[in-house]
Amino acid sequence: MLPKAKASKLHVLAAEIPSGFKFTDTSKKEFVLGKQFATGGFGRIYTCTEAGKKELLCVKVEPAENGPLFVEIAVFQRALKLDMIQAYCKEKKIKSVGLPHMVSGGIFDYKEDKMRFLIMPKYHGSLEAVREKSGRLDEAAAITVAKATVRSLDYLAFKNYTHGDIKSMNILLPSPSDYEGAVLVDFGLARMASSNVEKADKKRAHNGTAIFTSLDAHRGFQPSYRGDVEILVYNIVYWISGKLPWQPKESNPAAVQTEKEVWEKSAEKEIEKLIGSPIGGPIAKIYRLAQKTPYTSYVDTVAVFKLLDQALAACKKPAASKKAESTTAKAATTKPSTSKRVVAKKVVVEESDEEEEEVIPKSSSRRVRKPVIDSEESAEEPSPLPKRQALKPVKSASLPKRAGSEGIDSSREDRLRKRTASVEPAGLNSPTRKPSDPKQRRPIPGLANRIVKRIVEEDEEAEARSDETDEEEDEEDRPKGVGSALKANKDELRRMVPGMRNLQKGRRSEIISQIARKHKK
Repeated sequence: MLPKAKASKLHVLAAEIPSGFKFTDTSKKEFVLGKQFATGGFGRIYTCTEAGKKELLCVKVEPAENGPLFVEIAVFQRALKLDMIQAYCKEKKIKSVGLPHMVSGGIFDYKEDKMRFLIMPKYHGSLEAVREKSGRLDEAAAITVAKATVRSLDYLAFKNYTHGDIKSMNILLPSPSDYEGAVLVDFGLARMASSNVEKADKKRAHNGTAIFTSLDAHRGFQPSYRGDVEILVYNIVYWISGKLPWQPKESNPAAVQTEKEVWEKSAEKEIEKLIGSPIGGPIAKIYRLAQKTPYTSYVDTVAVFKLLDQALAACKKPAASKKAESTTAKAATTKPSTSKRVVAKKVVVEESDEEEEEVIPKSSSRRVRKPVIDSEESAEEPSPLPKRQALKPVKSASLPKRAGSEGIDSSREDRLRKRTASVEPAGLNSPTRKPSDPKQRRPIPGLANRIVKRIVEEDEEAEARSDETDEEEDEEDRPKGVGSALKANKDELRRMVPGMRNLQKGRRSEIISQIARKHKK
């Protein structure tokens, strides 16, 4: 719990008033007193409602003889009326100044005592209540509240006022986590700074809350603009770290002053030690900016806002870096997959009228593919050989002739060997069997015989067509070459276009049609 501001012996605490008590203000508006929920320096704070309305308000009550509430009401009347705040917000294009506005005020009688009261909007609770839960504030929350407080001080300076008692007990929140909407209250020590004179008065020495008050206040000066910024720096350090070096000596204001004067000489180092270098750097600069500002001058709040923005950015960087580090660590600890990727290699087959070459992909297992022959073109496609057949190629001289292959030249026999290799029994080319074995010369039933027969028939037809072509070329009136494509039949076009018979049926017909159209034109 934070210590209260130093109380004067002349001020007394107000008597407790029961709930339901009715009182009127100077404009004859009637209000109904609610429950007490807090105690100020010399007064009691209650909830209240205006008669006939449901809006919950806040009323501060003190004996009429006390000075602090009188001063506070004067500040509200001169600077915190609703129309004044709205005009300022419109001019500066901001939503709020982080200060309450005055709803009503005056004096009422309770028994034999006269009570002064001030009515303002009611907020959710104090920042101190949030801080007490964990002993400190989150860094980003502390800097956000500090920005809202500087906005409040900026407006007060615009009205030539200083606050003099900034602390978490005097900062209210509209909701538990609405730090941007923080509201600065309690103007019992506020003063008009325009009349300040740089002259110390020992009677005013140590005015305010000892562990937060400024060095100017310790020395007996009236509250100043630079003093408010200095007080805010002490609060930021306290909110984040949960402690101040002179906190154990708070009961002795003079000892606290001495500690602060020593601390001032190495403030940068001390601040960074308490709250860390990323945030401590900008906060220390704010402290130095306040110290260098003349006593009667305004503090450069634009520079203060920039430094607070830097501190807020520094609060967010560690979270992002931690996330990146965790992602990197996770990636580093992830084991690579032990499964091998099997990349399928393409089988490239180059075909010509006389030779056929094939590139067979490497395989870790022995596998024999069965050929599927649907047409003339598909019958010509080779199938991968079994591994033991591909190891030792068989010489053409040692290969016996098959039935039905009489009269076939050597080139045709080579083609037959390649086309029928995939369907030939594995034991046919075994080195343990003699070429003269009659079983080797036995006709192979089934697919191989059909392939041989079909190839022989095709070659005979091709030779017959070649003979007919030779006879027709002798005739002078017969169109010749590709130029005669318009009159040529499909068999002639196959001979005219190289490699035509190696193409698929659909592609072959397409080329023939293209040639015919071209020569028509």
